Amino acid sequence: MGGSSPLFDFTVQAVDVTLNAMPDSDDLILLGGWDGITQKTAAAGTNTTIDIGPTIALDDTGSATASDRYGVVAVLPPWLAYTYTTDGTSDDEDYAATISVYWRR
Repeated sequence: MGGSSPLFDFTVQAVDVTLNAMPDSDDLILLGGWDGITQKTAAAGTNTTIDIGPTIALDDTGSATASDRYGVVAVLPPWLAYTYTTDGTSDDEDYAATISVYWRR
């Protein structure tokens, strides 16, 4: 993240596949009640990690300016979705991201 006023929000939701044959954005629900990361306001170290699972320890602390890790207590649904928002207030913000998923038993 760079620029004079970068802001970044990110959340992972469950998709309620029972509502429609082809789910859309109206079918998104909070995953384990988690409402997303602490809004990033500056270059945030190297990583934000979100662990999701029924035996994960709950951790919603986060950091606006450093690498951080979250724990979301939830059974993994058949479909996951993510949303992110950025802010272009001063129109000089710069963002780069990679989203990776790792499954383990």
